[in-house]
Amino acid sequence: MKSTPSNLYTEKYFLTNCVGCDAFKKGKKINNRLKTAINLSKIKEGNKALDVGCGRGELLLQIAENKCFAYGIDYSDSAIKISKKFTKGKENITIKKADVKRIPFKSKMFNCVFLMDIVEHLYQWEIIKGLKEIKRVLKNKGRVIIRTDNKLYKLLTENIIKSIAIPLRRYKKNEYELLHVNYKTLRNVKKDLIKQGFAVKGFYPKFNEKEIKKYIHIYVPFGNDKFKKIIIKLIKIIEKTPLYALVCPTIWVIGEKP
Repeated sequence: MKSTPSNLYTEKYFLTNCVGCDAFKKGKKINNRLKTAINLSKIKEGNKALDVGCGRGELLLQIAENKCFAYGIDYSDSAIKISKKFTKGKENITIKKADVKRIPFKSKMFNCVFLMDIVEHLYQWEIIKGLKEIKRVLKNKGRVIIRTDNKLYKLLTENIIKSIAIPLRRYKKNEYELLHVNYKTLRNVKKDLIKQGFAVKGFYPKFNEKEIKKYIHIYVPFGNDKFKKIIIKLIKIIEKTPLYALVCPTIWVIGEKP
């Protein structure tokens, strides 16, 4: 069965392309993405939380700073190196090399498991096996917090951009796009969790102009600032309609173990 080789997740990837890399390089400890994850987790002082695919380790630091015990796993040697260096000297942080298909911790150990921007990197068989492992290590009433790219947004933007940019020879494919093997809709993710017995709820995050500008810069590498401002205004209007599912870049899903 297919699985993405861990050696493709290089130090360059984590420091120049992986979500949050710009804030990381600027030394920012927290951003809206991490704030949302912590708030949704409902972790309390003394709880244990696991970050699957911990990457550079920013979320681990936030968990620990909330007076909880932070555990992180990643199957990339580069991620382990970066995250250990970033969290060096911090208390209550444990990092191990492993992946979601075989989590090296005992059953019913964690109050929360985070799966942040990981789902799109996993083939379907890995997601199924991973969710079973997550359910195993979660305590009863424990939560799994999932953030991933929105498939509907991806299909819409990529098709539009290619149709405009390719004839103009302005389209540049991201060199790391091959790492994204499984884009999902909100419905898809909720369905995967329900099949594993989780109680679920999901949502599209509210419009964030700063984040939208970033995505527009990435996916619309043509046109002047005036053109891009028009796009932002249109998205603001669409946010209040069902069509927002087509233009919202990410989705969040919360699963709770019975």
